[in-house]
Amino acid sequence: MNNGYDARAEKAAFDAAHGERVQWKDTFYFEDGAARTVDAISEMRPPPTDEFQRLTMVLTFHRAKLARAVRAFDNFKEDLLHRPCGNGEEISRLKDLQAIVGKCSNAVAEAQAVLDNTDTGRARKGMAESRQQEAARQAEWHGKLSEIKI
Repeated sequence: MNNGYDARAEKAAFDAAHGERVQWKDTFYFEDGAARTVDAISEMRPPPTDEFQRLTMVLTFHRAKLARAVRAFDNFKEDLLHRPCGNGEEISRLKDLQAIVGKCSNAVAEAQAVLDNTDTGRARKGMAESRQQEAARQAEWHGKLSEIKI
């Protein structure tokens, strides 16, 4: 007895509401920052309301899409390498896959730039730069100390 609940319809409605999706491990990530698990009874998470968290999920979507495109390119190229000879169609297909990887890579860079331009992103970048500067100062200090010997 399902009490009128249709999990398949619920997932289909969620998917339709959130646009393109890509699977990464056990989760579908959507272009708007939403996510749902691949389980029969899915955990469905709408896009976070916090801008930084939402943009982090959007970046995850683009990274997963890039990983899928790279895998498709690598698999097809590996398959071609094991053939004695190819044809123009196969080279054209490989170049198409290469172009898709390029587009996905650009999308990742754009999503990262948008994320980095948020208040939280700028603050994190500033903290990372500060840590790098402190590490450089410590390395310089240790270098000076190691030069002084008896």
